[in-house]
Amino acid sequence: NKISKDSFEEINKEDYHPFACVKKNGLWGMISCKDGTYLINPNYEALNTANWHENRKLAKKDGLWGCIEYSENSNPKVTIPFEFLELHTFETEDKPRPSQHKNKKWGVILSNGNRILDFEYDEIIYHEPFGHSLYYLRKGDLWGLYYSGGRYSEDIFHHCVYRKEGLKNLKY
Repeated sequence: NKISKDSFEEINKEDYHPFACVKKNGLWGMISCKDGTYLINPNYEALNTANWHENRKLAKKDGLWGCIEYSENSNPKVTIPFEFLELHTFETEDKPRPSQHKNKKWGVILSNGNRILDFEYDEIIYHEPFGHSLYYLRKGDLWGLYYSGGRYSEDIFHHCVYRKEGLKNLKY
């Protein structure tokens, strides 16, 4: 059964999903399996399909990652600009992983563009104690931490003013 007038080099589809990622002329896009229309035009070096149920896709263009939001009724829009060397975030994930900006600094961002931690750190080590998110932050030789959803659902932030061994004395 043919759903598109176009031919593709590759098709990537999960069962039960009404769309497929398609590769045309070496670039990736996404089509509706109902009528073959493009949800995302094939303009991207890569599309991340880790979370098929989301209406946002991480995409790579000109060597940098960004995030695109799509729907069947409108043109895709960019929610995170294409300026990341590494991008690790999902809309429904409550524990987003650190990402690296093209300025070589690390931060944490959600797929809707909201920043949890600005991209100003030389290193972020992610840890997940007891179902919460703990980020060890480094600027130069100094360390801090950010703990998301701590006791009473309060976020706790300690600026980078500690030596690494001093982190174990911080309360979160």
